[in-house]
Amino acid sequence: MVKHLTRLYDAAQAGFVRVAPGFPSGTLIEQPAGFLGILFFGVPLLVGGVALLSYVESRNTQDIDLILARSDLDALPEVVINDEDKDFIQGLFDPLQIDIFLTQNKLFKEVLEQFSIDRQFGSRIIRCATVEGLVLLKCYALPSLYRQGQFSRASIYENDILLLLLNYSVDVESLLKILSAHLLPSDLTEVGAIADEIQSRIRRFSTQQRSLTDE
Repeated sequence: MVKHLTRLYDAAQAGFVRVAPGFPSGTLIEQPAGFLGILFFGVPLLVGGVALLSYVESRNTQDIDLILARSDLDALPEVVINDEDKDFIQGLFDPLQIDIFLTQNKLFKEVLEQFSIDRQFGSRIIRCATVEGLVLLKCYALPSLYRQGQFSRASIYENDILLLLLNYSVDVESLLKILSAHLLPSDLTEVGAIADEIQSRIRRFSTQQRSLTDE
């Protein structure tokens, strides 16, 4: 069951140097080795709200979301695990909330292996999910969020998808094909309908912009 892909992240504690519009600033990258050293050397994949903010101006988030193998946690003794299930781990690194998506989930592993890119965060290079990887993860989460009645969070995810599709060229159909191996057919149909609605909104935005420009 997909849950807790992102939470709100306090920019004052987040500590990433501003590298894109809306990206939080602070001192996280100035902290010592250990967890951050592992992050900078590219073992985990950065996903979630912090990764999103490196692409678009969006909401600030309160935690760091990563994809990595369960065995890689041996190199992160600073992370205190609070909750764990088959696909997810929630933990703390000092005051920071850490959400970990485990690669024993086949989609998470595919995003890690096929949808990652090195992006600059201040003076550091961090391995980050691509736009397509972020869209995949958010679409994958939506059916579970709706089943759980988490409509506010689902709305946030849909808006995140909208912002990504509005600013980047994404082959949505190819992503839906990937999701077909990981979602129930009924869930895939619902995700496809949501994606169609989002794309219709983007087309409407473009039409309205042209209309206003021509006046």
